[in-house]
Amino acid sequence: MATTESGQAATKPDYSKTNRALLIWGIAIAVLIAAVVVFVQVRAAQADAERVDGYYCTLEGVGPFDRAPETGKLCAELGG
Repeated sequence: MATTESGQAATKPDYSKTNRALLIWGIAIAVLIAAVVVFVQVRAAQADAERVDGYYCTLEGVGPFDRAPETGKLCAELGG
């Protein structure tokens, strides 16, 4: 171990707090990324369901007061 001019042994810096903080920030960022991915996937599934229902509501024999199969909304609400 290196000694200082006064003859005392130099101590190594304690990186445990820094490592703990980095670990916490890393986990927080990973959770945030996972939440964004889940949100985007759910929104994409909803958009797909509305698109399918839009096609359904344009079929012959389907009226504005019929419920769409995917979202359960009235065809009038979907604009079909």
